[in-house]
Amino acid sequence: MAQTDKDVRLELSALYRILHMYGMTDLANQCAGARSAEDKNCSFVHPYGMFYEEITASSLVKIDQNGKKLDSNGPEGLMYLSQAAVYLNHLVGYIDYEFVEDKEFGSKFENLISKHDILITRNHGYYTVGKTAAEAFFRAYYLEQACSVQVKNLAMGLNKHEIDKQKAAYFWENMSDSDDYNYDGKTEWAALLRKLEREHSNYKN
Repeated sequence: MAQTDKDVRLELSALYRILHMYGMTDLANQCAGARSAEDKNCSFVHPYGMFYEEITASSLVKIDQNGKKLDSNGPEGLMYLSQAAVYLNHLVGYIDYEFVEDKEFGSKFENLISKHDILITRNHGYYTVGKTAAEAFFRAYYLEQACSVQVKNLAMGLNKHEIDKQKAAYFWENMSDSDDYNYDGKTEWAALLRKLEREHSNYKN
């Protein structure tokens, strides 16, 4: 039995890797957790956005009974640490997690999703909206990428080199005006469908 939080971190990170080894994962969406050995009111979980194969003992996050981080003073929200974040950040909104999604929550959700094509539910997951399936997937794929880059940067504990927000806005303006690339998933979608035909052609049945 774990005697210290260090022991808990080592045991839980081993569990994440073993779950990955046996294919018992759902990308970054499931969660395994362990109670702190030093404070029974706290637990450890993985940072949302990391795959199980990426988990290390030091990357695990300590939270209280309400899901609030305790051992991290890092910023909340998507940071400008990658090109994917530059592309996505202006689309992102945030909503607090509620297990009971009543009418009040529904009204709040409807208001936010009408303004943001990506809505992140804190401590839970996210929604992406697009004009097409390709665009919705494209945004979800690069959100996962942006989150993974951010989590890895924060886990290293080094000085962060965040892209200046004004520069990020300028970069996005250039991206959106580009004639060389589509930011709606159209470029990749045809290739994804070809891959689907090769590997899982029964999707049409």
